[in-house]
Amino acid sequence: MITPSDYYKQSVELGQQFQKNNPKNWAGNDSKSYHNYIRFLMDRYAARTVLDYGCGKGQQYTDVVPYGLPGGAMSEPMTFQTRINAESVYKYDPCVPEFDQEPVGQQFDAVICTQVLGSIPDADIPWIKNKLMRYATKFVF
Repeated sequence: MITPSDYYKQSVELGQQFQKNNPKNWAGNDSKSYHNYIRFLMDRYAARTVLDYGCGKGQQYTDVVPYGLPGGAMSEPMTFQTRINAESVYKYDPCVPEFDQEPVGQQFDAVICTQVLGSIPDADIPWIKNKLMRYATKFVF
C-alpha cells in the first residue's frame, strides 16, 4: 500500500489549523450542488449507505433546505441525507475533529467525494482513489 506523502500530511495539518481558526468555512454545503446526480445514482444502484469522504463540518446533514429538482420545481425543505435518499451516512473529514475518524474496514454502498480531491496532491491521488474504491460496493461519486 502506498502511504501518504509528506506534502499530504502537511496539508492535513494545515487544514486542521484552518478549521480551528475559521469556524464558518468548509461547512460541507458544496455537495448540495450535486444532489440530483447523487440521488439518481442512489436510486439506480439501490444504494442506502454512504461514506461522505471530506464532509467538511457536515452542515449539509443538519441544515433543512429546499432543493431544486429536475424540471425546475423545488422540493420540500429537507436535509441532504434525505434528499439523496440515504438510510445512513458516515461523515469523514480528517481536518474536522468531529469527523476525523476514518471508517477503517467498513464498506458503504456509495462514496461521495465532491470537493476534497482538488485539495489532494497529485502524487497521492492513486492511493486515495484505491481507498475510495475499497470503501464502495456500488459507486463512487
